Amino acid sequence: MKVDRIKDWEAFSYGVVDHIRDYANKQYATEEGDEQIESLTAADCIKAIQKYCARFGKTARRDSDLEQLRDLYKIAHYAQFAFHKVLKSIGGEDDR
Repeated sequence: MKVDRIKDWEAFSYGVVDHIRDYANKQYATEEGDEQIESLTAADCIKAIQKYCARFGKTARRDSDLEQLRDLYKIAHYAQFAFHKVLKSIGGEDDR
């Protein structure tokens, strides 16, 4: 079976979008903006990634398989935050 990394990434990224819309925004977004994330540095985002990586496979939470998938989405989301914070700090342009 041929592996299509682009197709795999697209499917994963759609899952991240769903996670942001259905979970993260409901948990953390405010009418004024995402203030909690705005106060974090890129290093803080990496520490959050490390936290989720460290607990991978060790969870005893209900629906642990589902929670592990959700943690992987969180890792990707924090990586995106860190990426844009670093990009902004070096004067880079967002390609959106």
